[in-house]
Amino acid sequence: MKQQIQLRRREVDETADLPAELPPLLRRLYASRGVRSAQELERSVKGLLPWQQLSGVEKAVEILYNAFREGTRIIVVGDFDADGATSTALSVLAMRSLGCSNIDYLVPNRFEDGYGLSPEVVDQAHARWRAVNCHGG
Repeated sequence: MKQQIQLRRREVDETADLPAELPPLLRRLYASRGVRSAQELERSVKGLLPWQQLSGVEKAVEILYNAFREGTRIIVVGDFDADGATSTALSVLAMRSLGCSNIDYLVPNRFEDGYGLSPEVVDQAHARWRAVNCHGG
C-alpha cells in the first residue's frame, strides 16, 4: 500500500515587519520560517559571533599557522551540497590568499563514502595531508 504524503501547513505571521520591496513569495517564506524583521535577514560580519566564543579557535589557528609556516600539505574536507561546496571553495581561496600554496580539497562521494565526515574519509584525508573540515553535514 502506497503511503500518502500529508502536508503540514505552518501558520504565517502576517504582522512580520519585512521589507515591502521583497517579493510576496519571499515575504511569505520568511514569515513562515519565523523571520519577523529585516534585521533578522541582515547577514554581515557584524552578525557573527566574536571569535573568542568559537570553541577551540585558538588551537585551530595555531595548527594552521604552523602548517602554513612549515609548508605542510593541507586538505579541506568539504561536502557536496550547496553550503558545503561554498564553504570548501571559500576556505581554499582564503588560505591561498593568506599565502598557503600547498592546499587541496576533498569532497567525498556520497554513494561510496556516505554522508558527513566518516572515519574512512578522515583516514583518507589524514594519510596524505593535514585535514581541515569546513562542513560536515
